[in-house]
Amino acid sequence: MATFFKKWFGKTSTDTSTDSDNSAAPAASVPGRTMYPLTFQYQRPELVRSFLEHDWRKEGHQDALHFPSLQRRDSRLQSIIADYRHRLQSVQAQLQSQVHELEMHLLEVQGIDLVMESQIKHRMRQLQSMQSDIQKQLELSVDHEGWLVAVMIAYKDGFLTGTRQYQHEADLLGGFNTLL
Repeated sequence: MATFFKKWFGKTSTDTSTDSDNSAAPAASVPGRTMYPLTFQYQRPELVRSFLEHDWRKEGHQDALHFPSLQRRDSRLQSIIADYRHRLQSVQAQLQSQVHELEMHLLEVQGIDLVMESQIKHRMRQLQSMQSDIQKQLELSVDHEGWLVAVMIAYKDGFLTGTRQYQHEADLLGGFNTLL
């Protein structure tokens, strides 16, 4: 039965991977026509996703073991927030560049190829939607809200456990000082 479908309908893929490309690159090329995908699954841009998926709890724990002070924690949190905002601004600039590129393509095909024109407009709306999401996250990050909340909670939790471990080790080793 499977060979019947392969023969008449072509090979079907059972890969249901959710990795979709957030770029404006064409999905397929037919001689003389570039096809843009009409289906699109939103996914955080890689630059932001890698930041959010970083093990912030472990990093907070390590920072507390080396230098357990509230000033250190606060300064590191400010650094994390600044890095996050910088990444969002970078992604926003990339998205704007992709929208501009699509606008140029649209000018080339407008009125000539209606299918291509509608595909480009659809892709532009998708990218503009992503831009508005990134802009919203930038605004929320000022008040330490949005996607950033999970990062800050993980870092603070790791820092707290690291500080407790540091204090526990200092208490244990305090009685063994034989140099005095």
